[in-house]
Amino acid sequence: MVPAALGNQVVGSIIRPAGYCANFAIKPTLGALHGGEGLSLSQLHLGVHAGSLQDMWSVAYEIAQRGGADPGYPGLYGPEEPAPSCRPGTLLVLETEGWAQCDDPTRAGFHGILDQLRNHGTVLLTHQDHPALEHFEKSIDRNTALCRVLCSYEMRWALRNYRDTGLLARNSVIGWRRRNS
Repeated sequence: MVPAALGNQVVGSIIRPAGYCANFAIKPTLGALHGGEGLSLSQLHLGVHAGSLQDMWSVAYEIAQRGGADPGYPGLYGPEEPAPSCRPGTLLVLETEGWAQCDDPTRAGFHGILDQLRNHGTVLLTHQDHPALEHFEKSIDRNTALCRVLCSYEMRWALRNYRDTGLLARNSVIGWRRRNS
């Protein structure tokens, strides 16, 4: 076991494993931790997985102190020690494009957690409470598809090399031809 590990995310490779594995993870604002430049996607975030909140924050903080941010981005800010925990006063509950795919037991479990938060005094706002939230949900409704288009475009040279040498899977070649014809 290691106390911490680095990860990167375009679509969910930091937050999703942290949710499944119940470890601590931080996916800071885009560019907040220097990702080393090179040939990376414009949406790529550097983040940290760890076994404790202290280890997670310490690693992120040290990367920010030593490497700074990606060029042109503000860095990660905060004290050297993690801030003390506090109960959130208000949280936004978003039903994004994956919500329609959730099964009933998953929805029930999620609503149970929301009930616990309400019972502890947290105000929860949904698209039914504020038109701006409904507008926001609709504005990001097709973000996964858009992300894949952007990634395909940014990776086109590497993908062409893989295709030309036979290293790209058949279904990927079919998708490539459809998008680039």
